[in-house]
Amino acid sequence: MTQHTKGPWETEEIGGGEFEVNSKLHNIATVSVHPPQCEANARLLAAAPELLQAAIYARDNVCVGSSPVERNAWQYLNDAITKAAR
Repeated sequence: MTQHTKGPWETEEIGGGEFEVNSKLHNIATVSVHPPQCEANARLLAAAPELLQAAIYARDNVCVGSSPVERNAWQYLNDAITKAAR
């Protein structure tokens, strides 16, 4: 798996409709989109490390049944983890 910058990541409004997403070590990204999407995108980006960790934990520890809904949910989860790990 590709290594990402370790979390936690936090958002900080820097003015002018821009938000920075930062780790303790450095800037991860600057998000500049028309409000209110700007802040929502920055918060989603900041939550990425925890979301990935939760997804991996769920994939590896939740027993999937035989129903199509359960199999599809597991597949969506696995596809998202794979996409994040590229």
